Amino acid sequence: MEIERIKPVKLVNLEQIFQDRNFIIPDYQRGFSWEDKQINDLIKDIENLYASDHMHYTGTIVASAQSPDNPDKFEIVDGQHRLTTLIILLKCIYEIDINRFENIKNIFLWRGQTGDEQLVLEPNAEVNQFYKSVIIDGDSPVSELKSEEAIRAAKIIFKKWLRGNLKKLI
Repeated sequence: MEIERIKPVKLVNLEQIFQDRNFIIPDYQRGFSWEDKQINDLIKDIENLYASDHMHYTGTIVASAQSPDNPDKFEIVDGQHRLTTLIILLKCIYEIDINRFENIKNIFLWRGQTGDEQLVLEPNAEVNQFYKSVIIDGDSPVSELKSEEAIRAAKIIFKKWLRGNLKKLI
């Protein structure tokens, strides 16, 4: 039996994580479950970053290549809530000024030609359609699951926070 050599851990920023990669949250992962407390903790971390010039460690992201045929598509094993929450925040920032923040769309939201776009982060089947509808398309369907309501709540919290802090942040 051949043992795969473990690579040393390298700290990278969010843009480096997403650069030329797509992520899928497999169906065995539970639906999105971050509540207001976790969202507000993230907001406090972001505000503290603006007050200092330190880097922030957001936690571990564990992903595995989905298949040798598609080496740029990864399944999230751990860290799906962090990544999903950050994508929700980035989409809210993008909506402030889509021309100014077009790089957010191209790196973190979707890629490809019009009509053939691929989401950079594809949630599991439980929340996939709701996530696309509420976060990506900006629609307002009725939430039927607790995980769907958590997605909507995250978007509402971020939009409210951005409105009150826009001048400080941008």
